[in-house]
Amino acid sequence: MMAAVCLEFPSHFSLKGVMEMRERHGEDPVVNNQLQYFLDRLFLMRISIRMLESQHLLVFGPELNKHHRFVGCIDQHCNVVHILRDAYDDAKLLCDHYYADSPEMNVSLVNDVNGVIELVYVPSHLYHILFELLKNAMRAVVEKGRLVNKDEFPPIQVLVVSGKHNVTIKLSDLGGGFPRSLNDQLFRYTYSTGGSRTGKTESPFSPSAGYAPIAGYGYGLPLSRLYARYLHGDLTLSGMEGHGTDAYVYLMRREADADEFLPVFNRTSARRYESVGIPIDDWIHRSPSHDSQQQASEGSPRAS
Repeated sequence: MMAAVCLEFPSHFSLKGVMEMRERHGEDPVVNNQLQYFLDRLFLMRISIRMLESQHLLVFGPELNKHHRFVGCIDQHCNVVHILRDAYDDAKLLCDHYYADSPEMNVSLVNDVNGVIELVYVPSHLYHILFELLKNAMRAVVEKGRLVNKDEFPPIQVLVVSGKHNVTIKLSDLGGGFPRSLNDQLFRYTYSTGGSRTGKTESPFSPSAGYAPIAGYGYGLPLSRLYARYLHGDLTLSGMEGHGTDAYVYLMRREADADEFLPVFNRTSARRYESVGIPIDDWIHRSPSHDSQQQASEGSPRAS
């Protein structure tokens, strides 16, 4: 049920034009930067609008939410491990469908309370992020394992840490990693690894017995990062080429800090499409990466 909701946004055809443009015109850094800027703002606004609509319908609609811990679509006691297990089960189902096999998952908790780590969050947003990361990790592990003719795949290691300011989820796989030069490309809508490893050329828009494609759209990671940043979290990747990948999901621990991260639309932001490489402060809040850089420059404990 939750998987269907997440896969519904955005529709499969909303980015088909992006894929066709990529295939026809190739790589144009200027166009790609402008497209990235536009789509990030567009989809973040869509996430916000859908959140507002869902919250209004659930709070004031004819059907009340039977779970008292929910306020609309916000879970006041969102169990990270439960969402993680649901995302793994659905990603495993998809991986088994395409590869007839899948790696296991090991979960470790730090600062948990009786095996539980909870926070105030939107479960569907967290599910979307974890499902995408697990799906990518499974694909990488299985395809690398088949290249070296392994009978058993190394499990995906997940570490969930509850801190004072953040709940951090680290997903580690031994799927071969990626070169440092691709670190920025992985979050671009014009980049996709679909078909690059297996050599398949089947379009991701071709239905396969009702299953979503395991790769090929190009918006999985960019959208997952937007979901994380929407409530002032973040998503980063750290790859070790020839070994594996670590994905970090940062969520705000205190609900008072999880305010919306939304774009501003004015004449200043419009200049972004006319200029290249000029930094413009056109967001309600500074980006999480900008905040961390500023804290480091001001002498944070990590920087000292």
